Amino acid sequence: TWSKTFFHEMDPDIVLSTFLSFEWPIQIQLAVAERERDLEKEKIQFMEALAGEKEEFWKNIAKYKAEMEWAKGLDDYTQALVVQTRIDNLHTALTRSKDLVETFSSRERLFQIEEVDYSVLEEITEEFHPLHHLWEAAIEYKSQSEDWMIRPLNQLNAASIEEFVDDQFKDSYKMFKSFEGSPKQQEVAKKFREDIVEFKKKMPVVSALCQEAVEHHHIVELFEAMDKDMEDGEALTLQFLLDQKVLDHIEAVESISTQAQKQFGLKSTMKVMKGEWKLMEFGYMEYKETGTYLVKGIDDVQVLLDDHIIKTQAVRGSPFVKPIEKEVKDWEAKLMYIQDLLEQWLAMQRTWLYLEPIFGAEDIVRQMPTEAKAFQGVDNLWRSTLAAVVENPNVLDVSDIEGLVANMTSANKILDSIQKSLNDYLETKRLAFPRFFFLSNDELLMILSQTKDPTAVQPHMGKCFEGINTVRFDSKDEVIEAMISIEGETVDLFSPVNVIAGDKKGNVEKWLGEVESSMISCLTEVVGKSNKAYLESSREAWVLDWPGQVAICVDNIYWTQDVTVAINKGDLGSFYDIQCTQLLGLVDLVRGDLSKLARKTLTAMVTIDVHNRDVVKMLSDAKLTSPLDFDWMAQLRYYWAPVGSIIMYDTQKPNTTDKCQVSIINSTLQYGFEYLGNSDRLVVTPLTDRCYRTLMGAFALFYGGAPEGPAGTGKTESTKDLAKALSVQCVVFNCSDGLDYIAMGKFFKGLASSGAWCCFDEFNRINLEVLSVVAQQVATITWAIRARKEYFLFEGTELKLIPSCAVNITMNPGYAGRSELPDNLKALFRPCAMMVPDYALIGEIVLYSFGFGDAKFLSIKAVASLRLGSEQLSSQDHYDFGM
Repeated sequence: TWSKTFFHEMDPDIVLSTFLSFEWPIQIQLAVAERERDLEKEKIQFMEALAGEKEEFWKNIAKYKAEMEWAKGLDDYTQALVVQTRIDNLHTALTRSKDLVETFSSRERLFQIEEVDYSVLEEITEEFHPLHHLWEAAIEYKSQSEDWMIRPLNQLNAASIEEFVDDQFKDSYKMFKSFEGSPKQQEVAKKFREDIVEFKKKMPVVSALCQEAVEHHHIVELFEAMDKDMEDGEALTLQFLLDQKVLDHIEAVESISTQAQKQFGLKSTMKVMKGEWKLMEFGYMEYKETGTYLVKGIDDVQVLLDDHIIKTQAVRGSPFVKPIEKEVKDWEAKLMYIQDLLEQWLAMQRTWLYLEPIFGAEDIVRQMPTEAKAFQGVDNLWRSTLAAVVENPNVLDVSDIEGLVANMTSANKILDSIQKSLNDYLETKRLAFPRFFFLSNDELLMILSQTKDPTAVQPHMGKCFEGINTVRFDSKDEVIEAMISIEGETVDLFSPVNVIAGDKKGNVEKWLGEVESSMISCLTEVVGKSNKAYLESSREAWVLDWPGQVAICVDNIYWTQDVTVAINKGDLGSFYDIQCTQLLGLVDLVRGDLSKLARKTLTAMVTIDVHNRDVVKMLSDAKLTSPLDFDWMAQLRYYWAPVGSIIMYDTQKPNTTDKCQVSIINSTLQYGFEYLGNSDRLVVTPLTDRCYRTLMGAFALFYGGAPEGPAGTGKTESTKDLAKALSVQCVVFNCSDGLDYIAMGKFFKGLASSGAWCCFDEFNRINLEVLSVVAQQVATITWAIRARKEYFLFEGTELKLIPSCAVNITMNPGYAGRSELPDNLKALFRPCAMMVPDYALIGEIVLYSFGFGDAKFLSIKAVASLRLGSEQLSSQDHYDFGM
């Protein structure tokens, strides 16, 4: 059973291979033995071959020795080219024999036989090396110099020839030294050196004429200078020139060479410039969603252009420019054309950018159809030009567009004409509604571009009226019913304005003018009604029933009236007590539950009432007995003037509408009834009073006011608050040295024809030459007011004059870089020095307005604490521990 268990049938081939493998060791030994016998045979053959090669080698050594003796016997340098082949063959044979010796040595080591001494070859080689160097140099020089003599000049390179000759000259000297004791070799080296020296005499000709810069016409000039004829087709070689005795005219050669090199330098400069322009391209960018592009990255083009214009003009001014003069002039004309192109292009782009959105508005197109059509033509040119630039922005290619500069120049003239027409159009609108003079062209165009929809003017109302933030339209958006201040105070107009009736439709300046008239008449009527209602209810109830501005005006009218009565009765003490009671009544009211708007009204009124109380206290202490006493006359007083009760300055006739007069000392101005909203009022300190007196006195005499002093002393705010006190629009304008007389003239037109005040902040920052013109502009307005003119001519424009206008300036004399006002300008203003205000008094009045009853003592403590804080605590800009 076990045989069956382990039985496995095997492939006969595997069995056969297994038994044959037992014979492998014997077979390997037999194969190795046979290979050793073959190797021995091959070794014998190699040894025999080596012996034969060695025998041949030693025979060659004998030949080399003979050749060496021949070489050592050479002494005729002139035979250099004759012996060239034999010398080269010997050098080649020795080099090959050296390689053969290395082979012999390696085979001897391989066969483990005695190595033979082959040093005799090295000795021959070392002895031959200096000889070979000598003859190799001589052969090379001889060959090259003969070639230079017969080769055309334009194929020779002077720099490489000069370098080669100098190197060979140095070598010849060294070789002469190295062959001391070998007279034959020294003789060869000497002759070699003499040959080089002889050629060096010809080098000035080579250096001068074998240059890339030398052209055929220069050679013609040379032959003319030598008084020689040059036949056409004659091969121009060094040998030919030497035969023509060129060395006798070396000065002419060098002169012509210098001229050629200078001209070549100019040509190279021109070539480099043109190469740089081939790579220069205009940059461009898509402009919004207009479907066209703008040029950008002009700076790189401009820098390259400026540089190349200077270079081209330098080339043109060179005395060597004649051969390329036409090319240079053409190139200069090209660059100047590109410069003109850039100038016209950028001017066109600036104006196009300004006008494109303007004539994109339908209302403007409708009102200026001729200009819109002209702009459309320019716009088409712009779009087609930029499309071509985008397709191929290369500067040179763009400049090749036919008539491009002429077209752009013409387009710029059209754009200038359009701008002039646009400015005339805007001037017409401004003259129709003078408050537009205080708006920039962009702001005015924004208003005029939306005239089809009157409600679209809402966001711009605050730019035309100081106190009107928005207006309220009726349900059809056709009639303006009320004006709304930025504080949210609403005043209904007694004369609503229909914005689409008659010629007002689409003419915003007409209905805005009507809004102005309606505002003034409305406020006049409201003040009149409030004046009558003052005595009909309690003061606390009355003050909340009327707009804040109206309440302050009427309160001042009654205060003036009551103080006058108290002075006449000699009872100022009793009236002071009444004032304190009235003030505390308002303070208690402030502490109550009020709307935000009512609180603002009371805050402003308390601010004025505190000052009025302090004035009464001062008058009482001074024991005034007459309303004509200066202490009372020096206060700001309000007088209500019903129809027909006063004579108007401008017309010299009785007033046809109710008026309110505001007086200080003997200066009287009319209350303007400009709606100013429910805004805060400035705390009135003795400094403020003094400023008011100066300004009112100046205005009454038709001068301007000029508060001056350090920053933070209330120059501008005092001027603005006096304007609020008189209900006049006051436009504040920050001056800079960039202002010109044209901008100032535009502003003055607005003042004179709207009756507004202005306050030019930092007025002395304007340049002196502009101030001189401004003096004349202000004087023109002043003279017109004094002459009681209804219309006057201002810088070529006839303006309607509203005599309530006034010019105020503020200055900070302590700042560096400020101009000193010209004398003729100083004479038109009355100065007022401003200084640090009374912070305790300001604190007291502010605390009263916030509802504090014991404000006087609280203010002293608050001011002391805040002053200590500002002195002791951090002074970094983002902290403010003072008042």
